[in-house]
Amino acid sequence: ARIERLIGQGVEEGAQLLLDGRGYKVEGYPDGNWVGPTLFAGVRPDMAIYREEVFGPVLCLAEVDSLEQAIRLI
Repeated sequence: ARIERLIGQGVEEGAQLLLDGRGYKVEGYPDGNWVGPTLFAGVRPDMAIYREEVFGPVLCLAEVDSLEQAIRLI
Protein backbone atom coordinates (compact mmCIF):
# COMPACT_ATOMS: atom_id res chain seq x y z
CA ALA A 1 0.00 0.00 0.00
CA ARG A 2 2.82 2.44 0.88
CA ILE A 3 4.74 1.77 -2.33
CA GLU A 4 1.60 2.14 -4.45
CA ARG A 5 0.80 5.40 -2.63
CA LEU A 6 4.27 6.74 -3.46
CA ILE A 7 3.87 5.70 -7.11
CA GLY A 8 0.56 7.56 -7.27
CA GLN A 9 2.07 10.59 -5.60
CA GLY A 10 4.92 10.58 -8.12
CA VAL A 11 2.39 10.73 -10.96
CA GLU A 12 0.43 13.51 -9.20
CA GLU A 13 3.63 15.54 -8.73
CA GLY A 14 4.40 15.35 -12.45
CA ALA A 15 6.89 12.49 -12.87
CA GLN A 16 6.49 10.52 -16.09
CA LEU A 17 5.48 6.92 -15.32
CA LEU A 18 7.17 4.76 -17.97
CA LEU A 19 6.42 1.37 -16.42
CA ASP A 20 3.65 0.91 -13.84
CA GLY A 21 4.04 -2.01 -11.42
CA ARG A 22 0.82 -1.40 -9.51
CA GLY A 23 -1.69 -4.23 -9.64
CA TYR A 24 0.98 -6.85 -10.33
CA LYS A 25 -0.26 -10.44 -9.90
CA VAL A 26 1.87 -13.52 -9.24
CA GLU A 27 0.44 -16.85 -10.36
CA GLY A 28 -0.20 -19.18 -7.45
CA TYR A 29 -0.29 -16.35 -4.88
CA PRO A 30 -3.71 -14.71 -5.30
CA ASP A 31 -3.64 -13.11 -1.84
CA GLY A 32 -0.13 -11.68 -2.15
CA ASN A 33 0.70 -8.00 -1.96
CA TRP A 34 2.92 -7.51 -5.01
CA VAL A 35 4.36 -4.51 -6.83
CA GLY A 36 6.02 -5.09 -10.17
CA PRO A 37 8.92 -3.14 -11.67
CA THR A 38 8.16 0.56 -11.85
CA LEU A 39 10.11 3.19 -13.78
CA PHE A 40 9.80 6.98 -13.54
CA ALA A 41 11.43 9.65 -15.70
CA GLY A 42 11.53 13.39 -15.18
CA VAL A 43 11.89 13.07 -11.43
CA ARG A 44 12.95 16.18 -9.49
CA PRO A 45 14.51 16.40 -6.02
CA ASP A 46 11.40 18.12 -4.64
CA MET A 47 9.21 15.08 -5.40
CA ALA A 48 8.32 12.57 -2.68
CA ILE A 49 9.27 9.66 -4.97
CA TYR A 50 12.82 11.11 -5.03
CA ARG A 51 13.11 12.12 -1.36
CA GLU A 52 11.64 9.05 0.35
CA GLU A 53 13.13 5.57 0.45
CA VAL A 54 10.64 3.39 -1.40
CA PHE A 55 11.87 -0.11 -0.40
CA GLY A 56 10.36 -1.56 -3.55
CA PRO A 57 11.08 -2.15 -7.24
CA VAL A 58 10.90 1.52 -8.21
CA LEU A 59 13.59 3.30 -10.23
CA CYS A 60 13.59 7.07 -10.58
CA LEU A 61 15.49 8.82 -13.38
CA ALA A 62 16.44 12.47 -12.94
CA GLU A 63 18.00 14.48 -15.76
CA VAL A 64 20.83 16.94 -15.17
CA ASP A 65 22.74 19.34 -17.39
CA SER A 66 26.23 18.71 -16.05
CA LEU A 67 28.40 16.41 -13.97
CA GLU A 68 28.54 19.08 -11.27
CA GLN A 69 24.75 19.17 -11.06
CA ALA A 70 24.65 15.36 -10.83
CA ILE A 71 27.15 15.40 -7.98
CA ARG A 72 25.05 17.99 -6.12
CA LEU A 73 22.01 15.69 -6.37
CA ILE A 74 23.78 12.91 -4.51
